[in-house]
Amino acid sequence: MQTADRLSIRAKVFSVPFGTDLGDATAAMVLERCGDDPLAISAATLLLPNNRAVKAITEAFVRRAKPGLLLPRMVAIGDLALDEALGPVLDTLDGDAAILPVIAPAARLMLLAGLVTKNRPKDQAISPAEALRLARQLSEMIDELEIEQVGFEAFKAIADTMREDLQSHWQSSYGQLETILPAYRAALSAKQMLGPSERRNLLLDRLNQRLCDKPPTGLVVAAGITTSAKAVAGVLASVAKLPQGCVVLPGVDLAMAEAAWNSLGPHEKTDDEPKAGRSHETHPQFHLKLLLDRMGVGRSEIDLLGSVRPDASNRAVTITDIFCLPDETANWGVLPAKRKLLAGVSMVEAADSSEEARAIAIRVRQALETPETRTAVVTPDRELAVRVAAQFRRWNISV
Repeated sequence: MQTADRLSIRAKVFSVPFGTDLGDATAAMVLERCGDDPLAISAATLLLPNNRAVKAITEAFVRRAKPGLLLPRMVAIGDLALDEALGPVLDTLDGDAAILPVIAPAARLMLLAGLVTKNRPKDQAISPAEALRLARQLSEMIDELEIEQVGFEAFKAIADTMREDLQSHWQSSYGQLETILPAYRAALSAKQMLGPSERRNLLLDRLNQRLCDKPPTGLVVAAGITTSAKAVAGVLASVAKLPQGCVVLPGVDLAMAEAAWNSLGPHEKTDDEPKAGRSHETHPQFHLKLLLDRMGVGRSEIDLLGSVRPDASNRAVTITDIFCLPDETANWGVLPAKRKLLAGVSMVEAADSSEEARAIAIRVRQALETPETRTAVVTPDRELAVRVAAQFRRWNISV
């Protein structure tokens, strides 16, 4: 397909609203599109964020399975062995030059720890444990740079621009990074290996090129992928424009005011706008907007998936109000009562953790009265979890 033709094709991007299970909605959509032909289902390809999503989608198909149902082929985009998963699915690597192998995590840490130790000032001794801790943080930073495709030259330019505004210890840290990063790249090149994020970028870029040059004939669905990495966004943009392709995103807030949506960012500084506004990177919709921007898709182009409709309980509106932008929190006090209700959510004020544990245990015990009901207790408080588990033992419930 010619590039000009692809640019004229409307991207097929769908959203699953709050309160709707993305796995169930995606499975229903695939089964509906494939009809009664089991071979059509087996020829479909699902691109998913991780192996956990693969398991959830598999369970969604099983819940709808007829005798002898064949599952579609599923690939976890976040899998380190991405080439092994893509090879049999989309023939991505056949006929292409082999991509260098990834360095083992432990070997990478040892390499970075050695570079950290070697490049410390002579008057600043460092223990092996501290070197490993710094190496782990350094590996995370390198992954972030590679995911965002920020090269060393761009990093050095940023460092040079900011250097005069930094304290002396930060200037020293930047100086060490300017030595460590090229040495790390040179060591990987000598070993004929790649970092995990860099290698995944190459595989995704190659997949993107193959989708453009030789579109698959079967159904291709990218579901639940929310990472805004540039390489991933490129693949999703191509999938959305395939003749039988579409992208399914979870919980894009289609009701958010346009001005609030645009204010999320990202706000790039330009010559005309040297003081661009601050992006709201902590907002739950920010990375979805960034992903859509990188895909070249406007929010107005997104449709709800198939027969899925917004939750009639007003849950989506309430969630939007809860996660409004800081400047809009002043409106909380004047919201009508119905906008403050969240169906299915209740609050209990307990005198102490013991009473809190009993209240939670009784609520779960009531839920279990309904056969085949699934319920979960989610808490960051380990002590509370232990107390709840102790209460369950009164009814011979093991968790």
